Amino acid sequence: MREEKTNTAIYGTGDNARLLLKSDQQNNYCCVISDDAELKEYCGCRVLSLVDAVKVADRILIAAVPVSTGIIFNRIINDIPGYMPIYDIRGHYLNEEITAKEYIDRFIRNATDREYYEKLAEDGIFSEGKYHIESYGAIAYLIAPITILFLSYIHSFTGKYDYILFPSRDGFFLFEMYRRIFNSIGEEEANIWYLLTSRDAVNNRNDNYRKYLENLGLDGKCAIVDIVTQGTVVAGISDILDRKLDLIAMGTTELPNKYINDTGRVHSLLGQINEREGDIRYSFDDFSELHLFLEVLYASCGGQFVGIDDLGHPIYKENEYSEDLLKGVQKSLIEIITEYDFYDGNLQFSAEFAKSLLRLFYKKFALYDENIRSQFMFDDPYDERMQSCNLIDKLGW
Repeated sequence: MREEKTNTAIYGTGDNARLLLKSDQQNNYCCVISDDAELKEYCGCRVLSLVDAVKVADRILIAAVPVSTGIIFNRIINDIPGYMPIYDIRGHYLNEEITAKEYIDRFIRNATDREYYEKLAEDGIFSEGKYHIESYGAIAYLIAPITILFLSYIHSFTGKYDYILFPSRDGFFLFEMYRRIFNSIGEEEANIWYLLTSRDAVNNRNDNYRKYLENLGLDGKCAIVDIVTQGTVVAGISDILDRKLDLIAMGTTELPNKYINDTGRVHSLLGQINEREGDIRYSFDDFSELHLFLEVLYASCGGQFVGIDDLGHPIYKENEYSEDLLKGVQKSLIEIITEYDFYDGNLQFSAEFAKSLLRLFYKKFALYDENIRSQFMFDDPYDERMQSCNLIDKLGW
């Protein structure tokens, strides 16, 4: 017998609602919720008030960006029957009563996941249903599995490339940890380089930066490491050197795009994170926000590289990240990762478990020490939504 689909009411009439109605075949959307009494239909779906929608729907999906979802949820929760689940656009069950430990337990896929989870539970970081983020070590515990998974993924390509290039700043910790691992096991170091680069540098393309790249003498096949990217840097350096460089990413965004059309040159651990529909950029994957924690916590303390001066010296912007946060978390990460033998094929975290630990940054599951919380300031000059903000405040749920 065919299982009937759940009747889902979409809250909102913005771009996200339109995209869901157009592309999501997994849900049966019975109506769109709007306060506009004049609006009767939206993208072929009937429009109802909240009062009428709860009479025909089995659940509600709030089609809003993460930072707005919590505001909408708090506004409507008292008008929703207690038995009706409310979801966000990423599939999170917003009004579910669940502890942090119970949530993580759902994503354990193998013995390595289980062992790590039990170690966390034994360390007393969980209490009152929450994960207590009161130290740099508590943060390192959350990002260690995804870090180890990505380091292992990068290592799987060492025999396929003559050079693997780690970009300055965001790739700082990954480069240092990768080099440390090689040294610790007595393996001859591969051709891994720390590459001075940034979007500013490749976009400016002045003669000094071009000379820096050419003087590296990158003969052979090369790949650049990145976290989540459209491919701006790899495409820019490929153009400057007039040769194709490949990409090894944790996740990719909007590929193929104006930077990378040849997706055969792209290796992505978690696949596509962000998509584009016309002029609308969207994501149904919460790693779209969570990866920003990694970009901050992997960074160097020296500030963003912007170019090379006439004497051949690198130029940096002033560091806007908390130096105490970076040094504290990275020190704890080194201690955790050096205990883990990821060359043993039987020891491997699952991607589901690693991503679930990152979700403990959500306010639903975390209790933050205020001093720790205040150190997560972030500024992305290329994204107006993420300028001069605190990363934790930008998370929904």
